[in-house]
Amino acid sequence: MPLRNPTLACILLVATAAAPAANLYQVEMLIFQRADDARGESFAPLPKTPPFPTASADLESRAVSHGGGRLGPDAYTLERKGYRTLYHLAWRQAASGLSSDTWYGLSGPGVEGRFRLRRGRYLHVDTDLQLAGGVRARGERRMRSRETHYIDHPRVGILIRIDPLASAAASAAPTTADGESPPDEPAQE
Repeated sequence: MPLRNPTLACILLVATAAAPAANLYQVEMLIFQRADDARGESFAPLPKTPPFPTASADLESRAVSHGGGRLGPDAYTLERKGYRTLYHLAWRQAASGLSSDTWYGLSGPGVEGRFRLRRGRYLHVDTDLQLAGGVRARGERRMRSRETHYIDHPRVGILIRIDPLASAAASAAPTTADGESPPDEPAQE
């Protein structure tokens, strides 16, 4: 049955074209060694075969920023306070459904692991990290976009920020002096 109303056809076309962009995010993750780790152990390179299933893709191949981005000032502050950055990367990815088993691999000095971003009513982040010395750190966190989240572990800290990527038309919207979107944006996840 063909659409006879050209206005309705245009609205449907725009709505379906913008739908995939609503699920696309820029993710930035900073993993650092805690300064108060009393063991004083240094992180040596890990074996190339981690003891968990391999990821479906590598985050490095999706990278848009190494060490910069929105968490760059946080990384700088942490390093000045004696923390050691183990991994810092920003990338773009679509969030999978809650039942997805799509993981992305990550690798840095002293840390190897997997990361998964899923979306239901909220964003869900799963991390599965292997640290030097045989320590494994797993975590699952429900998150909101446009906020920096901290995941705590006795050996490492993880900062994650997830920002939705706007469609091409919305990317021309004005921003404030610090690069943030104006406060009158629609509600976030």
